[in-house]
Amino acid sequence: MSSILTNNSAMVALQTMKKINSNMAMTQSEISTGKLVATAKDNAAVWAISKVMESDVKGFKGISHSLNLGSSTVKLVLCPRWRREIARQHNRAPVHQLHDQIAALLFVRHH
Repeated sequence: MSSILTNNSAMVALQTMKKINSNMAMTQSEISTGKLVATAKDNAAVWAISKVMESDVKGFKGISHSLNLGSSTVKLVLCPRWRREIARQHNRAPVHQLHDQIAALLFVRHH
C-alpha cells in the first residue's frame, strides 16, 4: 500500500498565490482601461449601461459643438460693427434686414 504525502502549507500558499495573481490581473485591467468594468464579462449590466452612456456623451458633445457654432454665427450677425462692415463690403442694405429678421426670431423664441 502506498501513501501520498501532502504538504498542506504548500497547498495553502499555492491557493494564496493564485488569488493574488487573479486580483493583480484584474487591477492591471482596471488601470490600463481606466474602467472598473472594462468588458461585458466583468459585469454585463453595468457594461451595457456604460456603453449607452458613452454613446449619449458623444451625442451631447456633437450637439454642444453645433450649438456653439450657431451661437457664434448669431453673435456675428447681431454685432453692429460686423453688420456695418458686411454692408460696406457688399454695398447692400439687405444685411440690416437680415439682422432684423434674426433678432425678431430670437425675440420670439426667447419670450
